[in-house]
Amino acid sequence: MFGPDLDIYSVQYQRWGGLKVIWLPYRRMFRHRSCLSHGLIIGTLLRLVYLGVWLGMVILGMILTIWVLDQGWGISLDWQGQLQPLQQQVSLYQQEGLALLLGLELGAISHTLSDGLGSFLKSTRKRWRN
Repeated sequence: MFGPDLDIYSVQYQRWGGLKVIWLPYRRMFRHRSCLSHGLIIGTLLRLVYLGVWLGMVILGMILTIWVLDQGWGISLDWQGQLQPLQQQVSLYQQEGLALLLGLELGAISHTLSDGLGSFLKSTRKRWRN
């Protein structure tokens, strides 16, 4: 679901189901197999940042909705009390987060290497036929 081929109409793109529309701007921004979509580390990093922007917009919308409800209906939220447990969770799961990032990057690397090997074999076969 998070591979380098999100820049084309691919299996990874289709796996997003109804949410695949969020990847349409990404598909327009990056040319297929460019160093920005298939590059080592940079490709995964850009996809994470891109998805983070979308998630950030959703979270901001939720926060604004809660704030509006708080203003109109007198609902009171303890924001500082909510942030401290979140910081503790982040520090507790640092190894898992690193493992997730490493797994995403290894998947992207294997995809890029298989793309490159496939292209090399196709071009080699064409040269031998001629």
